[in-house]
Amino acid sequence: MVIIPAERGVWKGHTTRLIHPTFSHTFPFRPFGLSTSVSGSPSPVQGTTRRPTNAYSIHNLTDDEEESSSSSESEEAQVLKFSHAGRDTSLTLSRALTRSSPNLNSEHGVDAFLNAVRLRSRADPIEEYRNAERAAIKSANPPTPSLPHLSQALTQSHLALQAKRNAGHEEERKKAELKTEEDGKRGEEDRKKKEKEDEDRKRKEKEGKEKEEKDEAEEQARIAAQQNEDLEKASKDAQTAQAAQASQTSALKKLTRAVEENAELKSVAGRSRRKLRTRVGQVTNSQSELDKLADAIHDIVSPSSPHPAPVYTVMLSAFSKYLLLQAETEVTAKLPTAYPLARPIWLVIARGHPKLWEIFWAR
Repeated sequence: MVIIPAERGVWKGHTTRLIHPTFSHTFPFRPFGLSTSVSGSPSPVQGTTRRPTNAYSIHNLTDDEEESSSSSESEEAQVLKFSHAGRDTSLTLSRALTRSSPNLNSEHGVDAFLNAVRLRSRADPIEEYRNAERAAIKSANPPTPSLPHLSQALTQSHLALQAKRNAGHEEERKKAELKTEEDGKRGEEDRKKKEKEDEDRKRKEKEGKEKEEKDEAEEQARIAAQQNEDLEKASKDAQTAQAAQASQTSALKKLTRAVEENAELKSVAGRSRRKLRTRVGQVTNSQSELDKLADAIHDIVSPSSPHPAPVYTVMLSAFSKYLLLQAETEVTAKLPTAYPLARPIWLVIARGHPKLWEIFWAR
């Protein structure tokens, strides 16, 4: 706001221009206590404009009793009274404006007035405290939301919760799918591993079976070869034994014929044969009887005066012949009472006649 006063000493009938940042108006300036107001209330000055914003009141106050001397006293103090935000502060006109003189610098007076206005436009600490107190009370006691706002808040909360649940379900579904996929892969790997193990086991079983069959075949071949070898050897031995037996039988027959051709030898052999035949007919299963039989045969075959060698051989051959005939008769007639041939043979052999075995085998 800029106030441009008129020339000093010429107050009456002059005007003062008030320049405000928001409006500009010119009104008459009266020097004798007339108040010019620019505020939120109606102004008595014609032509002023009402504003709802911060207002300023400018008062030019002089004492009525000193009206006569106001024109002569050039240095009289003029008072500017400002009202702002409920506070009143007086400032002498001499401090706001320079003294009126013919050489007065109007710009200097305006700057002084503007500086004073700036000082008054600073923030009031009391108002700041009150504003802070109102903000604290408002934050401590927030206003109750209305029903539409509450419904909207509940809806938004429900939507946020539902979105969170959906996100959780989606995450769980993905985890379940991942786990199912991993389980499927693991199951496939286990199945392949099991199939491989089964194949290896079957292959090993097959190889083992083939090896066993091969070993068994080789063993059977070896056994067959051994049996064939044994059979061949036995056949050879049998042939050899048969040949030996045939040779012994032929030799025994020749010896017997030679004894029969000799009358003296034939007479001795004939008597001994009859005794042997009688004794062989007395053979039983009794061990004591067999011992007596063996002793009697020993006495017949080897008397105190020994027989000639051909007669001795003929005696052993006759004993073997009679024993075989008796055994055949006993086995054919009554099998349970038949005596074994080996018992009397081994009893006679044990008494010093080992040649009996060869002769008996030849018979």
